[in-house]
Amino acid sequence: MKISRANGIAEATAGISSPDEIGLILGQYLGGLGFSGFCYAPVGRSTAINPQTAIYGSQGWGPDGSGEFTCWPTHYLLGARYVQDPMVGLVAASYAPLSWSGVGSDPQLDRLRREAARFGVGDAIGLAVRGAHDQCEAIAFAYRPITAAEPLDPAFDYLRVELAVLQTHLKCRTVLEQRARTLPGTVLTSREREVFEWVARGRSNAEIARLLNISERTVNFHIDNTRKKVKARNRMHALVELIIAGEIRPQPLNF
Repeated sequence: MKISRANGIAEATAGISSPDEIGLILGQYLGGLGFSGFCYAPVGRSTAINPQTAIYGSQGWGPDGSGEFTCWPTHYLLGARYVQDPMVGLVAASYAPLSWSGVGSDPQLDRLRREAARFGVGDAIGLAVRGAHDQCEAIAFAYRPITAAEPLDPAFDYLRVELAVLQTHLKCRTVLEQRARTLPGTVLTSREREVFEWVARGRSNAEIARLLNISERTVNFHIDNTRKKVKARNRMHALVELIIAGEIRPQPLNF
């Protein structure tokens, strides 16, 4: 369904109860505004982002899902970059949208921006959705491609992103509790869990073999067995599914 100014997020998501489908519609809408990806995450009182309930996407994904694991939103969540992102705290405390380019220099944010640039991201808008008692209920980021011809326009871009995220939040609020998927019958063995805890830290199969004092062939066996359990295409896809299901916690990585 093509999203236009006339039929916004609210109308386009009528009758939809899947957060993933809502995310696709939000991504399409933001793509029409010149954004290359997004990340939307409901938060609790701690204002901490939880990848289990986050909705995210990128214009770089193919129709079959290809490219998902090489886009910035996936890297941001899978690599737990949000843990080291100063924008999360700034956005949660702000009553107005903020952008990377509009925030003063910060060493951690500067490193994050340089890393995002390798994924084709040049700027971002971050905003908080607040509830009836001014509590921050969700945090969202919309990512601008590094190739964008025009800089962000606060009078235009901020308002449209804010309206889209608010409509998405209102729609998702009643269904997000179901977002944390479980994998029926999936119980990791202690060794499989050890292997994927190291995968979550960015280690190669050879490195994991050395760390656990087992052969690389055994590491491959555990990864393949886990991949079949979660019906994943590859080791990174398996890791995403395990994080979403709460089987493995995302690990902060050093820049």
